[in-house]
Amino acid sequence: MVRPIDIHDQLTKTPLIERVQQLEKTAEQGQQKFSQIYNEQFSQKQLQTTQSVDSDDKIRDTYEKQARQQDAQKQKKKHAAKSEKSDDDEKEMTLLGLEIDLLA
Repeated sequence: MVRPIDIHDQLTKTPLIERVQQLEKTAEQGQQKFSQIYNEQFSQKQLQTTQSVDSDDKIRDTYEKQARQQDAQKQKKKHAAKSEKSDDDEKEMTLLGLEIDLLA
């Protein structure tokens, strides 16, 4: 036989138990929603990081192209300076089949 106090105690606790269960369910749904939002933001950050790496490569390529162009211009200037330094003896020696190295 069930004592009357136990029944009354159980009846008063029933709404509290339901409330606790409802709060647990709400908390679980909140956690799921948070993890979903977090995963979406994380994936967007990954995409942005990938794009910035690509832009870094483009910037590096641009600097490398500029460096190559500057090197080519320096070579042209050296070659032009070399051809300007030719003297009269050089023309005569090249006609004889000899080459003169001005830098040596």
